Amino acid sequence: MSESTSRDVQAKVIRRILVSTVGVEAALVGGAGIVTAADALSRGVATAGAGIALAAFAVVVAVGLVLVARATLRARRGARAPIIVWQILQAAVAKVALDAGSGPGVAVGSVLLLLAVLAVVGALWPGVLSD
Repeated sequence: MSESTSRDVQAKVIRRILVSTVGVEAALVGGAGIVTAADALSRGVATAGAGIALAAFAVVVAVGLVLVARATLRARRGARAPIIVWQILQAAVAKVALDAGSGPGVAVGSVLLLLAVLAVVGALWPGVLSD
């Protein structure tokens, strides 16, 4: 196997990992939006508006992440910036969760931080997205 062929295979594997990572993030954000909507509706009319707005925003972000994952699967260079911006925001959320100290916050923060690091490394890896 030539060196360029092995680099192509490596880039394809890393691209698949990146697509999977962004897809998992989309599922997590979309799921959080659905849970937020259900919670808002169960609390009553007085607070439902804010919860529904937050849930709608989360679902829109999830759809955006799905579109970015699709562009990544096609090795589109334009997917790099949204991936990196989202990972910065996600790392900030992870830091807040990790600073909570104990319990599920640490586990959630650790998973979010791991996903963010994987996605940034994958998005910046040479040959993964068209240069």
